[in-house]
Amino acid sequence: MRDADNTSQDLLHPINATGDLLLSGADVDGRYVLRMFLLNQRLRSEHLDQALAVVHAAAQDVRSRAPPLPADPSR
Repeated sequence: MRDADNTSQDLLHPINATGDLLLSGADVDGRYVLRMFLLNQRLRSEHLDQALAVVHAAAQDVRSRAPPLPADPSR
């Protein structure tokens, strides 16, 4: 699971650097997770869609820079 924790940490800075949203990170039961607080009473589904688009774009960018996974010897 350490790879997933590292990926979450790798995502945090680029997402926050966009200025479109601000996420925080936390250790929950030994796992590093990203947190998004949705507290504005005027929040609409479009805002959530925009936030998820930022997260998705950052994830694609991190994935494109990651080294390829080793081949699965069982296949």
